[in-house]
Amino acid sequence: MDGSHDGRIQKNVLRITMILISAFARNFNNGRSNPKDYPLAYWEETIHLLKINGHRTIQVGIDGDRMLDVDACIFNKSLTTLRSLIIACDVWISVDSFFQHYATSLNRKGIVIWGPSDYRIFGYDSNINLVKDIKYLRKEQFVRWDCVDYDANCFAPPAAIMSAVFSIVRH
Repeated sequence: MDGSHDGRIQKNVLRITMILISAFARNFNNGRSNPKDYPLAYWEETIHLLKINGHRTIQVGIDGDRMLDVDACIFNKSLTTLRSLIIACDVWISVDSFFQHYATSLNRKGIVIWGPSDYRIFGYDSNINLVKDIKYLRKEQFVRWDCVDYDANCFAPPAAIMSAVFSIVRH
């Protein structure tokens, strides 16, 4: 040996991050789209961007939720299993739904995608709350959701989600 190599193998290790995604709010019985749901085309672009940036994506949800092009789908699990997934993930992303409240109760910071719901009423300062513009918040925040029209224009673009993910992963 010439002293330039000490016998140890040096490897560049890429840290894979696990991104947990709760993509949809509760389905309605009347067939209408839930106004809290992020547009499908935005989800597709977001998941593509997450994957090409080396993130592993796992969707959690219930029967009836549309399955996205993620690495794994885990549906209809107990709160205990959901808790384990939330604790194990590096970042979670959710629309305004039960999931963001549950994950926050476990003291796990995440990203919440807001549409017409007012994050100042239903959100938590501990999370990254993505809001396109407050002009899209519905005037009557406590009206039944199944009576509200869907507006895909009220959501922040996928680039905003990616910026939020990078801000959490870098720390």
